[in-house]
Amino acid sequence: VANPESVLSARLGLLDLLRIPLDLRSPEPALRLGRICTEQGFAYTFNFVGATCFELERLSEVAAQIPTDVQAIYVADSRGHLQLDEVAPLIGAVRKAWSGPIGYHGHDNLGLAMANSEAALAAGCELIDASIAAVGLGGGNLHIRDGMALAMRRRGDLHPDPRALEADE
Repeated sequence: VANPESVLSARLGLLDLLRIPLDLRSPEPALRLGRICTEQGFAYTFNFVGATCFELERLSEVAAQIPTDVQAIYVADSRGHLQLDEVAPLIGAVRKAWSGPIGYHGHDNLGLAMANSEAALAAGCELIDASIAAVGLGGGNLHIRDGMALAMRRRGDLHPDPRALEADE
């Protein structure tokens, strides 16, 4: 976008939160957009895309550059190939340099979105992504029904309408 300031200002009051994809090879464009969001009064998060393609040290290095006004950093299994034992080290690498909320965005290519999301929560994530009917690239994302089940197991204060848990689509 040639002029992100005008794009954002035209949407002020319409958007509550922006999620900015951050390329771990070159974080500066995303960081610059984050500064613009702050100047314009938008809340935002960073999505560490392709996080599984990088050394853990790189995740820590970039997480150390994230300003404190960011709402959360999401670790994204963009390729959908993350194995269960690989989740906690990724979250730990971000936590090493970032004290704010961490989220996890999984894909279900290997049928592990639920297990990996649960592992992310156990490793210290406060947020997990889920989508209606598990719509997402590749094998899809964590199904919202499964995300709700995970949340309810972890938080006793959640009591959704039973119809919300039964609806598939």
